Amino acid sequence: MSVLGRWRIVAMPDCTDDYPDVMEPFGEGWAELQSNRALKGQICFHGGDDTNFIARRETSSTAC
Repeated sequence: MSVLGRWRIVAMPDCTDDYPDVMEPFGEGWAELQSNRALKGQICFHGGDDTNFIARRETSSTAC
């Protein structure tokens, strides 16, 4: 399965922000595709902070 495309972060257990999808990561990170087709990984921000995340492929049937 390809990981190309749009993904939405559905959980960030280490983040207290109510709106993780509006954050703009500035740094690097990694992700692994899980057996349930979710991405699980970590975003490492410049300055030393990092946070774990779980993302699912974004599916939309709405035309732009």
